[in-house]
Amino acid sequence: MKMINDKWGPGTMRKASDPALTIERIPCGILSIDYVMGGGFPRGRHVEIFGSYSVGKTYTAERLIARSQDDGLRCAYIDVENTFDPDFAAHIGVDLEELSYHRQEHGNRVVDFIETLLRSELYDVIVLDSIAALLPKSELESDMEGGSYGTAQAKLMSAALRRLTAANKRTVLVYINQTRDSLGSVFQKRSVTSGGRAMGFYAGTRLEMVRVENIKRKVKQVDPANGNEKVVELVRGHRVLVRVDKDKTGGARPHDSTTFVFDYEKREIDHIEDLMYLGRMLGLVEKRGDYWFVTDYEEEKQQGRARFKKWLLHHPAICDELEESINGTIGE
Repeated sequence: MKMINDKWGPGTMRKASDPALTIERIPCGILSIDYVMGGGFPRGRHVEIFGSYSVGKTYTAERLIARSQDDGLRCAYIDVENTFDPDFAAHIGVDLEELSYHRQEHGNRVVDFIETLLRSELYDVIVLDSIAALLPKSELESDMEGGSYGTAQAKLMSAALRRLTAANKRTVLVYINQTRDSLGSVFQKRSVTSGGRAMGFYAGTRLEMVRVENIKRKVKQVDPANGNEKVVELVRGHRVLVRVDKDKTGGARPHDSTTFVFDYEKREIDHIEDLMYLGRMLGLVEKRGDYWFVTDYEEEKQQGRARFKKWLLHHPAICDELEESINGTIGE
């Protein structure tokens, strides 16, 4: 072993029990996602977050950046789609002064750039938004009539993942991706991701996000036709199903799932809903008949889900205690 490491470099050969092989995780601060991923996003691995538009993919990645910056970690954001919103990122806690932001002309240069960042080992989190928007150099230089039908992008991703896998030692590399309808599929999934199949093989973890429910609230509005006030239901948020499509890091179990609620008015995840969902899943929040209560606080039970949520909002200390109990179960 000493001879091999002297010839090929330190760490070329080591014992499989070496602590350096233990997968370290970086939490994103969204309890439900950290729970389903066994503690957070794994270092040194490719992580793909895919789903339809406006479901919460970019929000999740930026929450990961915000939480990582809180812990003193260095982050980079590769904006291929040109959709980065500094105001929204700052709203959810991203330190814009400390975030490295990058744009490149075409996908080949993006890959070279990410490889440079990885080999520097200076960055703990790198987010690529998104695979679907990566433009291969060959496609950029050709005219619109000479379409590649997506094969150029698939070849780009296949070559890119081989290079980036070799370059990545300790960085959480997050890829945001979009889904497309799969034409002609009968017995298979009705949607596929952009960029070919390479990511499905190389990713350590794949998270699928699906909008499963619109959250509506009744509000009073003035009818412009007659000036009378009326009560209408408006969409004020949506519930997202997060499913582990694949995991080879030992933190999550494939096909495990969780949900969270995105509140449009707050432009944030509904943290109380997160606590209630995980609390029920883990037996920390109980429901008997129509009454809800936190375990060990049965004397404070509330009738109905809405009243219980309002009660939690007015008892932040109990929310902190509930969150601490949930965090104690993450990774078990």
